[in-house]
Amino acid sequence: MSEFLLPKIHIDALLTAALAWEGEEYARYRFDRRSAENPAVLERVVLSLETADDLGRILWGQNFDMAAWYVGFELDTLDAERVAALDKEALADLHSVQSYAFDRLPGEPDPGVILWAIACYEYQTCPEFPEEWIGTPAAPFISYLQGRARSRLPGAQVAWPIEDRDIFLTWASQ
Repeated sequence: MSEFLLPKIHIDALLTAALAWEGEEYARYRFDRRSAENPAVLERVVLSLETADDLGRILWGQNFDMAAWYVGFELDTLDAERVAALDKEALADLHSVQSYAFDRLPGEPDPGVILWAIACYEYQTCPEFPEEWIGTPAAPFISYLQGRARSRLPGAQVAWPIEDRDIFLTWASQ
């Protein structure tokens, strides 16, 4: 957990990977977004180029909420000048988050880079207590993307039990 608002490119990278690795229809990521006709109603949609903006706003919004909570929680330790500057910056950040538009990153997403990006996202966005993270809108997407990234790591196989007592020695020599 941190007070750091991630850059837009970080969110773009996560979504670029998810879209590049989407696979078959049954395996594509689905999420709830507010209906355009009635914002009080949630509709289930599949992640696509058309819905990436919505998921990006959800992901970046979750990060913004945690950063704002963290800074707000610590406001008593800041001087008045810094608090005023943070307020202006926070308003600009909020506008950026609310107007998020997905921009695909060039190249093929690397699973190692994405796992690193996920770890950073979780650190910057997760509440202090893990049980609070599970119920957030971002948690299912992060779990989905972790699985997709892991399956693309060199040597990745379908989940398999460890039956070789020398597994660490075997893999270290590869």
